[in-house]
Amino acid sequence: MNPSMNRLRLIAAMLAIAAIGCIPGCFDSEKTVQEAKQRHDLERKVADLERELQTRDQTGRAQHAQIQTLQGIDPDRMKLIPHADRVEIDPLSGGYGGDARSGSEGVAVYLRTFDDEGDPVKAAGSVELQVLDLAAPPDRQLLAECKLDGAALRKTWYSKFMTGHYTLKCPWKNGPPQHSALTIRVRFTDLLTGRVFDLVKQVNVKLPLGA
Repeated sequence: MNPSMNRLRLIAAMLAIAAIGCIPGCFDSEKTVQEAKQRHDLERKVADLERELQTRDQTGRAQHAQIQTLQGIDPDRMKLIPHADRVEIDPLSGGYGGDARSGSEGVAVYLRTFDDEGDPVKAAGSVELQVLDLAAPPDRQLLAECKLDGAALRKTWYSKFMTGHYTLKCPWKNGPPQHSALTIRVRFTDLLTGRVFDLVKQVNVKLPLGA
């Protein structure tokens, strides 16, 4: 090999080593490290956001596919999936808590859901409940109001042999009513089918002593 070429290669190698050794002194090392750390933090945050968006996108596609699948179920197969075909308010619904002196603390509603064969079923859904005093002036008729989504409603289920119901307790908004005969209005939306059930029932509560 040409000696001149060897010398050139040796000089190039020495210059490269010198350049590497020069790096810590040729730059502001503290500033460089700080900038590198900031870039790393930004890259990490972007990656986390991309993963979050990817997860949301996958969840959204799965939910959309599930809805399409459910919508494509024929009526005969739909009957095999528990859902509400009838909803009623149990006659035992009415005032709860309190005593003869303080009166009821609010209204308890026992909501029963049935399948298409008339059997009690724990149908998933959401509920909107209003307690009204229709004998009061219009601006004072709404005494209590409660809303429960599917997760909250599920926790209120109570069952025993051959029966079961949701127990909804709705306290007074601004103190006890002036009349013992009240009206409760319930809207139950079945989670599976989207069917809405509207119910109205008269109930009685205990008024405070001297009311």
